[in-house]
Amino acid sequence: MAWSNTGRPDTTGYLLEFNYMIQPNWRVGLQYTSYTKYQGASTNYDGNGRNARDNNTTYLYTWIAF
Repeated sequence: MAWSNTGRPDTTGYLLEFNYMIQPNWRVGLQYTSYTKYQGASTNYDGNGRNARDNNTTYLYTWIAF
């Protein structure tokens, strides 16, 4: 676990997700998570120069139910 340089654990950001049902039991999706604040800071949150946006992720997935 990374410790906060600020001593505050608060994190803010947003999540966007788009998905499409190919068939009634098959879904494909794209998810994007963006952080505006991570562990209490927007920049240099851990003392090593890492910024909140360095944790942004894009996730492509497929979901099949049977």
